[in-house]
Amino acid sequence: ERWESDTSDVEQLDQRQAARLLFDTLAINRFEHALLELKNAGAVWGPVHTSVGQEATASAAVAALRPTDKVAATYRSHHQFLAKVLQAQVPADWHPAEGELPPEAQEVFFRTMAEIMGLSPGYCGGRGGSMHLRHMESGFLGSNAIVGGGVPLAAGAAYAEKFTQSGNVVVCYIGDGAVNQGAFHEACNLAGLWSLPLIVFVENNRYAVATRVQDACAVEHLSQRASAYAMDGFIVDGDDAIAIHGLVREVAERLRNGGTPAIIECECYRRYHHVPCR
Repeated sequence: ERWESDTSDVEQLDQRQAARLLFDTLAINRFEHALLELKNAGAVWGPVHTSVGQEATASAAVAALRPTDKVAATYRSHHQFLAKVLQAQVPADWHPAEGELPPEAQEVFFRTMAEIMGLSPGYCGGRGGSMHLRHMESGFLGSNAIVGGGVPLAAGAAYAEKFTQSGNVVVCYIGDGAVNQGAFHEACNLAGLWSLPLIVFVENNRYAVATRVQDACAVEHLSQRASAYAMDGFIVDGDDAIAIHGLVREVAERLRNGGTPAIIECECYRRYHHVPCR
């Protein structure tokens, strides 16, 4: 099922929420470019996977979730981490056009950058770096350097949410290269079998590291894989923030009411090299 937005969807979006969505998207973009400047200056050790071009896939999706919902991610997760922690830490009534940047938001940007740079003010004391971000208080379960490795962990978290009847959902971000990993298929099979409150959000930038989807996957659309595991499958444009927001909100509400787990294929584009370097 393909989702698209129209003018009526834009008109129905709350003005403050629309402003926050735009702020998060632009702030993530500025954060990533500042990080690249530091990387090029030799101030960041280790690999850095930026999300430039994919910012809305995180900001729009997270804006549709509850602060108590959980998010798991892959190694390219700065955008998802920032969106989720900003949602949890910044006052819900703050309007970007009506007030200065609150100290809570400043802290999020500062501590996230510190973590990526390996500095002690980071959320994990600088020990996680770019690929292993975590902030449990905000519902960010963690990012994972293993391709597809986060899907089984997210499925386990979704099982816990169902077992405790919390009403929360779990969103697991992966890239298009991960849909051919065995862990993806095993976890999706269990999600469908146990009707877990899980959304597998596939950021399909069309070439993984450097291989076209057409050369690596036997199906035309990655979301078609959902049919094998009794899951719902959706496709959405990664540049259509309103459609992403509406789709994730709709699927999440279905899951809260005992609905079917889902795979959302978000067709997007990564603007820079897999691992930009000096």
